[in-house]
Amino acid sequence: MTVPKFEGDGIIRFHEKDVPVPGAGLLLLQVGANALCGSERGQFYDGSKVTPGHEGAGLVAAAGAETTTPVGTTGAVFLMEINGAEGRIAIDDTVKRYTFHRRGEETGKVWEAGYFNDFEREFLRIFDRYLAPMLEAFKRDEEPPVHARAGYRALALAQAAIESHETGRRVSVADAVYPSR
Repeated sequence: MTVPKFEGDGIIRFHEKDVPVPGAGLLLLQVGANALCGSERGQFYDGSKVTPGHEGAGLVAAAGAETTTPVGTTGAVFLMEINGAEGRIAIDDTVKRYTFHRRGEETGKVWEAGYFNDFEREFLRIFDRYLAPMLEAFKRDEEPPVHARAGYRALALAQAAIESHETGRRVSVADAVYPSR
């Protein structure tokens, strides 16, 4: 399969990767659209060995044993599981709960935002937490913590992903450059 890879310095290239076979209790999702957010910013600039994105939508291409979702079912990823050299993380909600199981240990650690901890539980409140520093930077006539070019580029990538999904072809974002003043 052909997948994008963040090479670093804002460069995205496509390369071939083996199609994984889902194990017991796992599904293989053929991604039709994949959102990127601020968590990929470091990968975009520093490079990464993993395929970017973690909020995907598409259809079930293959199902492992002990699953009940039929192949061909469409949907979005709400639970994400990441298996790595140090262990396994299951993300139930990107701002509310995740579980980490260290390799070789029988018990896992759960992080869950406290019931009254609205800043960790609600997206809009998290958004507000980052909006305030940006507005302060504007007041001081300084560059904001995250420049508008990053947001413009994210919108261009999202639009290209939508167009690619709708047309079934790759869409270049090479011309998606933030307009100068």
